[in-house]
Amino acid sequence: MKRALMFLLLGPALVVLATWVAVGMPPGDVVINVAVLLFLVTLPLSGIAGLIDGLLSTVFPILARVPLTATVGAMAPL
Repeated sequence: MKRALMFLLLGPALVVLATWVAVGMPPGDVVINVAVLLFLVTLPLSGIAGLIDGLLSTVFPILARVPLTATVGAMAPL
């Protein structure tokens, strides 16, 4: 349950938060639409990374899983 919460909710939410901070959080409908679009685009990618992390959790300790999961998450859009 914790893995699903982290990868499917907190991960995409942090992408949206980082984007809002980067642009200075201007008010407007365009920013909200971009935030929703970013959340929806990163949701399946985070799901893929979460699945891979779940599979690797039985074989590798967490310090070895971190770079492998990050690599899978970075290569998923390709």
